[in-house]
Amino acid sequence: MNIYNREVRKISNNTSEYFVKKVGCGESIIFLPAGGFSGNEGLNIAEHLKEKFETHLIDLPGLGKSKSIDGKVTSLTLANWVKKYLDQAISFNTVLSAA
Repeated sequence: MNIYNREVRKISNNTSEYFVKKVGCGESIIFLPAGGFSGNEGLNIAEHLKEKFETHLIDLPGLGKSKSIDGKVTSLTLANWVKKYLDQAISFNTVLSAA
């Protein structure tokens, strides 16, 4: 397995499913893409940082390979969705980045 470029599907219960591409090794960085795009939007950034950081390129709900969220999607819904991912996948030394 190439430690600098790998895909991980995280599932936490039946309501949230995450597709994340992790690039690099080191301190974690979360890349949140602009609306309408998958996490691959940040691939160039992740490739540049891969020697010192592990960048998590998250596909937002219903985009790319992540499962959609049922019901009305609000900013709070998305924030809770991201928090669930952070709670199960990331240590406390994490930097958040948004496109």
